[in-house]
Amino acid sequence: IEMMRRNVGAQEAERQRIARELHDESGQAMRTLGLDLRRIESAMASAPSRSHQNVRQLESLVTRSLDELQRLIADLRPSHLDDLGLPAALRWYAGEVQTRSQLPVSVEIRGEPQPLNGAVNTALFRMAQEALTNAVKHAHARQAVLHLRYGEQAVALTVEDDGVGFDPARRARLGAWGLMGMEERAHLLGGEVRIESTCGSGTRVEAGFPYPAETKESNGHPTAAGG
Repeated sequence: IEMMRRNVGAQEAERQRIARELHDESGQAMRTLGLDLRRIESAMASAPSRSHQNVRQLESLVTRSLDELQRLIADLRPSHLDDLGLPAALRWYAGEVQTRSQLPVSVEIRGEPQPLNGAVNTALFRMAQEALTNAVKHAHARQAVLHLRYGEQAVALTVEDDGVGFDPARRARLGAWGLMGMEERAHLLGGEVRIESTCGSGTRVEAGFPYPAETKESNGHPTAAGG
């Protein structure tokens, strides 16, 4: 029951974030667009030159609104993850974080990418997304580092930041449902997550998932059944 409550809490927190961003950014832009269009319609006959200027301003507003909607859609499910794979998706997202927040994020990929379960790919991306979001919004970090390593038996993700940190024992009290959701998601998929943080000393998130049995077998490693 507790696991279900945490998962629901994390999902609801994410839905609230998306709804708030849609309301604050795109919703406001659409309302402004509607009002301006009505004003232009009324002024077309009496002030045509000013109306043309207003139309150009509206074009700029529409462009910004579309960019914002595309960003929100990409956050929900980035096409890079499906089309180009996890390493490319992580590099893309790190670049997005740098552009939006000016937080420098270095990315290091080691090893030969291996086939992963789609749910594991998504989980690793979401964990990186959550860790970097926290680094920007809560940790006030000056830089972050993302490592993805394809080892012999498992894939491992590490995200570190130099932010303000927190007391991991107080996660529930702090409302850190995203961090707790990482652990639950990893557990359900046969992986594990370790979160290390100290107040004033940054945060380190580590996630690891073993390869599917068929991947180990194709690489010359024993399957899980075979020991």
